[in-house]
Amino acid sequence: MNLEHAIIALTKEVHNLTEKVDFLTEEVNRHSDELRRQGVMIEHLDAKIGLLIDGYGALGKEMEDFRGEVNKRFKEIDYKFEAVFEDVGMLRKEFYAFCHG
Repeated sequence: MNLEHAIIALTKEVHNLTEKVDFLTEEVNRHSDELRRQGVMIEHLDAKIGLLIDGYGALGKEMEDFRGEVNKRFKEIDYKFEAVFEDVGMLRKEFYAFCHG
């Protein structure tokens, strides 16, 4: 009889352990699914962040090109103003000489 009781007790214990293993397996699977979803989201966000970084890099280059073009234009305008001021100065001298001649 003791052996029979021991077998029954072990059978119940094995059944309880099997239920615990099944529960833990479900929990691991649930967490694995969640981790997979989070991994997919992280990869998606990483790709978006990469696009943003690339966009900012391109924007920075465009701004630098624009700055160079603006500086070039200002130098051209400065040169033209200097030429105009020189001409105005010569005209002023010629006019002064003509008037006070």
